[in-house]
Amino acid sequence: MTYDYIVAGGGGAGLSLVYRLLESGLTDAKILLIDRERKTQNDRTWCFWEETPGLFEAQLYDRWEHLWFYGANDMQRRMHIAPYTYKMLRGIDFYDTINRRIDAAPGVTRLFGDVEALRNVADGVAVTVSGEVYRGRWGFNSIPPRLDRSRPNYLDQHFKGWIVRTDAAVFDPDTATLMDFRIPQERETRFVYVMPFAPDRALVEFTVFGKQLLPDAAYDRHLRDYIARYLTTGNFRIEHEEYGIIPMTDQPLRQRDGRIFCLGTAGGRVKTSTGYAFQRMQATNAALVQQMLRNGGSPEGVRLPGAAHFRFFDSILLNVLVNERLSAKAAFTDMFRKNEPAEVLRFLSESSSLLESVKLFTTVPTLPFLRAFGAEGLAYLREPQPGRVAIG
Repeated sequence: MTYDYIVAGGGGAGLSLVYRLLESGLTDAKILLIDRERKTQNDRTWCFWEETPGLFEAQLYDRWEHLWFYGANDMQRRMHIAPYTYKMLRGIDFYDTINRRIDAAPGVTRLFGDVEALRNVADGVAVTVSGEVYRGRWGFNSIPPRLDRSRPNYLDQHFKGWIVRTDAAVFDPDTATLMDFRIPQERETRFVYVMPFAPDRALVEFTVFGKQLLPDAAYDRHLRDYIARYLTTGNFRIEHEEYGIIPMTDQPLRQRDGRIFCLGTAGGRVKTSTGYAFQRMQATNAALVQQMLRNGGSPEGVRLPGAAHFRFFDSILLNVLVNERLSAKAAFTDMFRKNEPAEVLRFLSESSSLLESVKLFTTVPTLPFLRAFGAEGLAYLREPQPGRVAIG
């Protein structure tokens, strides 16, 4: 049997693509979805902002129209972020919705195992899983690649979050905290965000951009210190924990090789300077499915999102952080102090024009970014072409 589409990897990007295909009306397509296991745990939380209702609007756990930002020099700002809404999607709600949709779709075959190779062959692609070979017309790879951690511009975003229930009513459910930089930075980028669901319940997450991961006990200590100092909750209990690592790198990753398209982290859809990924991978998947609908099921000719100037700006900001030219605390403080919240969010979501992006960059200290600009300009000229995307 030859499948229309082979999707290697059943994480956020791969599952989203299959769901979009089914919701688009391409229900006659034969799809092979490969992953190590069926996802049934609440293993992650995605937070993002949108102007309009999105594909997963019904699955959102909560949303906010106001955000707090706490920066340098006692700067704090409660921001109305219209036209955006800040949204939270839990992994378990995402997985459950998509698993039910796939289970009801006769055209989708699920295969659990390790992908050993995904390669182009004559008139299609071939994937090897546990020694067996399966063929398809088109392939989509969302298996995270092996990244070069020794590259000059590389940081890990690592975080631990607790959903806490407090004895006292201490949270404002109408306002989330996007970034709180009041905690010690320790020559890294460190902040906390708070997603309140009720006056006595919230997700509190400690996040680090750094070169070294922390012992598990250190994340717990920082969370307890923050809660005690800034939330004054009194007694609280932990209802749920989550932990994650997101690579932040400008290592070139090819989005396509022949009939294989790369999704999510594998396709470079994690934003280099912030680690944001959910909306970027949704934009890629939407472009692919729209092209399939226009083109008789073929993604050939698709224009994938992502302007070159945003990739360059991301490399500049990452260079600034890695080389400690300026702290993220100082940079984001100036961004949110000197610009309207929607302008900053538009830039971070890569919706701003080149002129708007340059204008925002002029609101942060100039010299550190000029030095990074020079370094990245030289690196760009020396950068080799991205390698092949085939696995194995």
